[in-house]
Amino acid sequence: MNRLAYVALSSLFTWSGAIVHAAESSISWNMTPEARYEDNIGLAPDSQSKRDDVTLRLAGTFTWQPIQTVANETTFNVTPFYDGVQSLTNLSKYGVSIGVTQLHQFGNAFGAPWIELHLEGTWLEYEDSELRDGYKGEAKLSFGKRFNPKFSASLGYRYQLRRTTDDNPEGSLAGGNSDQVFHQDRDGPFLRADFTPTSKTTIFAEYSFLQGDVASTGNIANFQNGALFDRARDFAFEEGIRFQVWKIDADQHIYSLGLSQEITDRFSLEISASRLEASTDSGNDYENLVFSAALAITL
Repeated sequence: MNRLAYVALSSLFTWSGAIVHAAESSISWNMTPEARYEDNIGLAPDSQSKRDDVTLRLAGTFTWQPIQTVANETTFNVTPFYDGVQSLTNLSKYGVSIGVTQLHQFGNAFGAPWIELHLEGTWLEYEDSELRDGYKGEAKLSFGKRFNPKFSASLGYRYQLRRTTDDNPEGSLAGGNSDQVFHQDRDGPFLRADFTPTSKTTIFAEYSFLQGDVASTGNIANFQNGALFDRARDFAFEEGIRFQVWKIDADQHIYSLGLSQEITDRFSLEISASRLEASTDSGNDYENLVFSAALAITL
């Protein structure tokens, strides 16, 4: 049994909860337009292969909270979305995510510690990249504590998987195991801190470490030991055989910083920046800088 299934089954025996006032179950619907810039969208290991791009996302989230008490909370989310990539249009995609979050606070005191379990699955369909069609999942468990009215922190662990649904995708190479490029598993710890200077403003910082499979796209002439990896031609980046995508094993360090600002009861803005630094035993190291801005609209 893989780790995601184990965590899912163990959640049946986990208390759920949150730090909220007792209330009836609630239902809400949000629309979230988002703009995202990446300076290395293909995670290329060499400067000649790097491609920067802008993605515009439109997502709608249906949220149902059947349990909402002083110590316990359960939340279900369904989020259909569309991502439009501006230059590398073949990377545009649509899909839907389904998630459940369970929280439990150990005691009624303001600073009592809490535990949170989050499970999420996402189906993905790309504009024109059969290699990437499929689904992904994440299981995340974290422990946290509010130290004072303005500062809280949490420590956790996450496991991610991704699978492709096409066993003979366009771009296959003889002996390259192209159907395995997006058959990926990775996991690692994370640490997050939240600072709330006012009731409408939250500043957050997070460090994440992930170890495992990553898909990296680059020019075959600049990729070290490329023939040793599961690989395929990547027509989403360039026609022909020069650009290929490889599944490599990498250690990823991700540093994130963001701001969430409530504008009105119906509108809130979130801006964030993150830097990914990755190292591999094969020498195909890479970096990626990401900026995003999202407007959440409560309907």
